[in-house]
Amino acid sequence: MTDGPQYIIVHAKVTPTSDETNAATSTYTLLDTVVPVLTANVSPIPSGSWTNVAAKLTASCDAGTGSTCTVYYKIPSQNSGNDQTYSAEVTFPNNNETLTVKAMDAAGNASAEQTFALQVDTTPPAFSSHSPSTLTNDNTPTISFSLTDALSGINASSLIVKVAGTSVSMTSSGEVFSYTPSSALSDGNITVVADVNDNAGNAVTPLSWSFTLDSVKPAIPSGLTSTSIGSANVDLDWGPVSDATRYHVLRSLNSDFSSSSEIATPTSSDFSNTGLSACTTYYYRVTSEDAAGNVSDP
Repeated sequence: MTDGPQYIIVHAKVTPTSDETNAATSTYTLLDTVVPVLTANVSPIPSGSWTNVAAKLTASCDAGTGSTCTVYYKIPSQNSGNDQTYSAEVTFPNNNETLTVKAMDAAGNASAEQTFALQVDTTPPAFSSHSPSTLTNDNTPTISFSLTDALSGINASSLIVKVAGTSVSMTSSGEVFSYTPSSALSDGNITVVADVNDNAGNAVTPLSWSFTLDSVKPAIPSGLTSTSIGSANVDLDWGPVSDATRYHVLRSLNSDFSSSSEIATPTSSDFSNTGLSACTTYYYRVTSEDAAGNVSDP
């Protein structure tokens, strides 16, 4: 059969009564096997590489005279991967999937599917935790930060990092990028600046932070004396150290401290040692520690 109206004529013969006559009826069915014409475009045209411009789908269909058609599209991450009806331009801002488009007419004829490989990333990468954060006494500290990008990934060749104004090369392990100086940094305020793009060309908000390097030991506490001695206790006192945040009190039964133990870490320049054994000689030393963790010589 050819497309178009197909007629079916049915003749019926009956025995008429006085007021009836023979009658003939006819019906027809429209046969449609013509596939609708689909026109679908994605802009910008997928090129097999990442772009940071949102993809836009425009589509239409033509089912010919006397018939209608509908455009459908689907993508795995939307509507459980099922067909969705196209009615107006559709935008895909972030995607790494295959878009499928087809047209279907009222008779159920479907066009061939058209597919478009989308690689769209409009979200810039992001920095997160970094180290050292504030203060360190390590003059060859491992400087690190975390850097993430959910879709196109980090363009490592675009990464620029400067430590104290000098460009350095980072190594990466997953999302963590790090650098350890081969020679000692100078004490003081150290500024780290980092900048990078992802593979779609999105630029990160540059990272900049500072930390303080202090590798100088505080002064040795002076004037260690016992201000009160009892049968089971001794009160110790020493001169305060200006940049000390706490002190380490060491005790030994040997004058050379060949064997000793730390018994307290007071924040003030005095300490009372109780629970001692009578008729026993004890030896004491005190060291100071600053905010960076540097400990003085005993």
